[in-house]
Amino acid sequence: FIFLDMQLPEINGLSFLKALDIKPKAIITTAYREYAIEAFEVAVSDFLLKPFSYDRFLKAVMRIEDSVSSTVINNNEFFVYADKTFHRINKNDMLYIKAEVDYVQISCLETKLLVQDSLNNWEEKLNKDNFIRIHRSYLINFSKIDKVEGNMVYINDVRLPLGKTYKKKFLELIKN
Repeated sequence: FIFLDMQLPEINGLSFLKALDIKPKAIITTAYREYAIEAFEVAVSDFLLKPFSYDRFLKAVMRIEDSVSSTVINNNEFFVYADKTFHRINKNDMLYIKAEVDYVQISCLETKLLVQDSLNNWEEKLNKDNFIRIHRSYLINFSKIDKVEGNMVYINDVRLPLGKTYKKKFLELIKN
């Protein structure tokens, strides 16, 4: 992860972050509060307004530590950190992932885990693994779909909304 100041010599910190192919966890440090909304839209981990206290600094670092949510074992399995425990998950057992403010709820065949992370991070991790975004709050395992009815996707008797933004791409995928 990186600490990133907004005032860099030739570019601002958010522009620098957006230009990176692989996005690190970032904590923005600045004296300008007007950058806060834009910073969180880029999914930074935290925003420290100068001058900040040691306690506030420590809280930001701990948020990064807690957000290191998964460690890949192989192509189908990884460990997820939730409730101060590392849980082994097989991608094939995953049904869907739901955004929950600063967390995601990973619903599997046998369990549900609440992990501090973003849905965007999980979408990047799983984009080549049969997972598709169907709503701003839902990422699903395409192979676990039972049926699609109107604007609802059913997985294991759970109704999940199909958002307008994602519907066209989703329906094209189903038709192919």
